[in-house]
Amino acid sequence: IEKIPGCLPILFYMDIRSFGKMYEEFYYRIQDEGARFIRGRVANILEDPKTKNLHVFADDTLLNRPIDMEVDLVVLAAAVQPMEDTNRTRKLFGVSCSMDGWLLEAHPKLNPCGTTTAGVFLAGVCQGPKDVPDTVASAE
Repeated sequence: IEKIPGCLPILFYMDIRSFGKMYEEFYYRIQDEGARFIRGRVANILEDPKTKNLHVFADDTLLNRPIDMEVDLVVLAAAVQPMEDTNRTRKLFGVSCSMDGWLLEAHPKLNPCGTTTAGVFLAGVCQGPKDVPDTVASAE
């Protein structure tokens, strides 16, 4: 918002989760600065052949109504989820996983990179969503 004066970010979401330090504050700050959040699903994005502007077609799931919104730019961000072969990998190495499919450490505080299998360690986003500093720290 501060980098592009006059910019009005609109974020379509289904679930928003803040997982790291200060991320909840970031969420509230961008709302205070004018970012608009719409709980809904984007169905289609089309370019107007005459104006070359983009149209976002979505369903607002809170208000239960369709949306057709003209925008200048669309940024797509996918949710983070475990790799498809995580279950095969965990069985191969004898590592437990969470109900969501992420690999589990032996103990979140006392042994955050170790597993219950001797000699097998975890690093990075195989344990769940992390930012870059947390990912690097777990690998060191």
